[in-house]
Amino acid sequence: MKKELYDISIGLVLAGGGAKGAYEVGVYKALKELEIVDNIKVISGTSIGSINALFFAMDDLKIIESSWNSLKYSQFLFLQENYSVLEKIKNNNTDNNLLEKIRFCDIGLLSQEGISNFIEEYIDMKVVKKSGKEIYVNAYNVDKERPEYFKLNDFNEEEIKERVLASCAVPHLFKPIIIEGMRYADGGINSPLYSKNNVDNVPIYPMKNHDCDIIIVVHLSYKNSIDRNGLENSRIIEIYPSTPLEIINGIGTINIKKDTIEHNIKLGYRDAMVIIAPMIIEILKGRSIEALVEKNDENNKKLKI
Repeated sequence: MKKELYDISIGLVLAGGGAKGAYEVGVYKALKELEIVDNIKVISGTSIGSINALFFAMDDLKIIESSWNSLKYSQFLFLQENYSVLEKIKNNNTDNNLLEKIRFCDIGLLSQEGISNFIEEYIDMKVVKKSGKEIYVNAYNVDKERPEYFKLNDFNEEEIKERVLASCAVPHLFKPIIIEGMRYADGGINSPLYSKNNVDNVPIYPMKNHDCDIIIVVHLSYKNSIDRNGLENSRIIEIYPSTPLEIINGIGTINIKKDTIEHNIKLGYRDAMVIIAPMIIEILKGRSIEALVEKNDENNKKLKI
């Protein structure tokens, strides 16, 4: 028995990548224009993907665009108390206590206050909780050395913000967030000082607990692949940027120039339309989209070669 479009259940996975997350905004705009945002039942995000997950649950395009256009470097100032740390590292004058703090990522060079204020200004947690969408964010448990996935629906507003901040806490740039006595850092960025390279920058894992008809995965680079174990029978659509979001590796993560953000939003919109629109047409016609899913897989393999 075929499903009508309004019956289709969609899972959305949002990768981490700092300012490159503007690309995900473009994908959201395409999904909204295709009138399938209401079909998204589950969202899972890491780092900037966790913030975008909240935005997309709110489903207010004006707020999303104004928030991204408001970004300024002054929001992420160096912490005054850590200038001395920088000097000691520069002069190779570090004691064992300082080295231990560095090793466990306990020193943050940038202020998390900017991100916290950004969330408070633009995210309406009440709207998020009323959206009916199940939302997961991934943060890395530094003490247990493993990624963990928080279902935000289970927490109050302050706890939600706390877990999103943890998911965005880039090692060494931001201090870990303490949650129930454990230190948590960015869910998608591996610190060279971690003994295990097991972070998850494309958090599809929570989708294993949901019966989605389609899972849309939005990548921000070509480096990361998804773990399909337990999802072998799922229709997974992966959207990769058709052109790289950064010329030099790492630059795109911190590039919040307005023209770059606008370019990446437009690119995400275009790429999503090219991939998703034909599938919507096939569903409306009552046809199978399996061939299109297979073609998407083949094209993505070529992109990553």
